[in-house]
Amino acid sequence: MTTNRSVRSRKKDANSKTVIDNKRAAKSSLINKVNAEKENVTSSRSSDSAKRSLQDKVNSEGKTRDNRDLNQIKGEAKKLSKDDTTINSKNIKKDNKDDKKKKNKKPLSNRQSKFRNSFFFKLSKIGRIQLVIYCVGILIFAILFGRAMMNKGHVVLGSRQEAKVVIKNDEIEKVKTALDAALPSAESVDVQYVAYRLVVVIDMPDSSDAAAGKKANYAAYREINKILPIKTYFSSEDTLNNDLFIYSSDVIPKDYETNSKYIFQTYKNSKMAKPSSYNLLTPRDKKSAQEVLETMDKANS
Repeated sequence: MTTNRSVRSRKKDANSKTVIDNKRAAKSSLINKVNAEKENVTSSRSSDSAKRSLQDKVNSEGKTRDNRDLNQIKGEAKKLSKDDTTINSKNIKKDNKDDKKKKNKKPLSNRQSKFRNSFFFKLSKIGRIQLVIYCVGILIFAILFGRAMMNKGHVVLGSRQEAKVVIKNDEIEKVKTALDAALPSAESVDVQYVAYRLVVVIDMPDSSDAAAGKKANYAAYREINKILPIKTYFSSEDTLNNDLFIYSSDVIPKDYETNSKYIFQTYKNSKMAKPSSYNLLTPRDKKSAQEVLETMDKANS
């Protein structure tokens, strides 16, 4: 009996120990769970606070940026308002000026209205400029053509350098009287001084020949040398001087057509040592002259 009771008591003690151990394990697990939940709550609270601080920073920066943008927009709006006021004032002044001009304008007459409605005013600006250029060109051409027609048949005299010694009018008269006396067989003697060129034209009798014309030229050259020395008036080493032309012919040509037998020329300029004399109607190179005549005949035929 005693043994059974001891066994039973031992069993009861073991069961009570297991129960106590289980309760202790349950309590420790509950305590661990509570601690874990507390840690989770504290971490979540810290993350929320961090989030709130970040949001506060973002909101503050956004407010500062918004304030800056607002200030810039306000400044630009003020500038635009000032520009608008100045532009409006200028436009108002222009409108007032235009109104004054319109009031001061007089009504157009019939002639003015016809002129405004003409072809010229209907053209564009480029068209008007082109029309003016064409008209100016036509006017210049007409002036040049008119001058050319007026000077037809006259000798065109160019400008040249002034001679070293200028021949005077009284000297030209002396030359003419001397040539009239030295050439009694000549029908007429003409002496002209144009553009620093002394030109003597001797009209010989129709019955004279080239030899007579040559003698007349030499006699005129000698007489001119007496009154106007060749070295002084018709020679120069450094600068230009007068030129001398002596012509003699049996028939004085007119309009580049002549029936004369000879036209004898004596020519001397300031750079020539001696004068040159030859008959203009006899070619110096007969072959080349004949070739020129043949080509001219072929062209005319």
